[in-house]
Amino acid sequence: MRIAIVQLAPRLADLDENLATHEEHLSKLASEPVDLVVFPELSLTGYFLRDLVPEVALSPDSPQLARLARFATDRVIVVGFVLASKDYRYYNAAAVFWGEELRGVHRKIYLPTYGMFDELRYWAAGRRLRSFPSPIGRLGILICEDVWHLSLVTLLQLHRVDWGVFLANSPLRGPEKPRPQSLDTWQVLNRAAALTLQAPVVFANRAGCEEGVTFAGGSAFVGPQGDVRQEAKLIDEDVLVVEYDPRETRAARTATPLLRDENPLLTYHELRRLIEELD
Repeated sequence: MRIAIVQLAPRLADLDENLATHEEHLSKLASEPVDLVVFPELSLTGYFLRDLVPEVALSPDSPQLARLARFATDRVIVVGFVLASKDYRYYNAAAVFWGEELRGVHRKIYLPTYGMFDELRYWAAGRRLRSFPSPIGRLGILICEDVWHLSLVTLLQLHRVDWGVFLANSPLRGPEKPRPQSLDTWQVLNRAAALTLQAPVVFANRAGCEEGVTFAGGSAFVGPQGDVRQEAKLIDEDVLVVEYDPRETRAARTATPLLRDENPLLTYHELRRLIEELD
């Protein structure tokens, strides 16, 4: 199998320009036997939208998403965008396409409000975690801050996902070091998730600068035993194409049967007990 990670630097709030950039990349990749294409968080809009969120929001039946679906003939495509609900709530979301249709949407669950982040002011939080069946297996999608909450990774393990697909807009931190501190942290998170899921993790981070903030890039592919296979450029746009043999997932799960030994009833009862104590 071949997986493509498209590390973009989208133009802020320019939906038409960003859509054209997506179509350009997807057209180029159409000549290659790529099974999965992943774009970063909010790849259609940019990150610091603030009061422009409603202006670039899309409904599931929007013509813009239909244009992207046409590229998902024999591949799965994951794109970051702003989702508008029927009751005018707006979500930081990821769209999943295959078979020339929009097959599912993940709404970002955890919205950070620390440091440079103020997401709860502009976004509604997702309230459910779903995984998405596809021709290449079941996808577990998380968006940036979601990955930092390991409870979601554990839940995806119980979903029996075959792929961890993580979209991010992670800024550059610790640039004075040989390797940025922010990407060191993401490597730990991605490796831990891959080991927990016993599945490959596809990490798509954005590139470039926006509103005075530099984004780290450094998108990566991590194998099911936590080994980092390939990484994209720092800061700059890049396209990473990775080869993967799905038999490696079987080998990892056979060698270390974590899902077989997981005890979800214990987790359930302990959570109920702890919630009652917290109340």
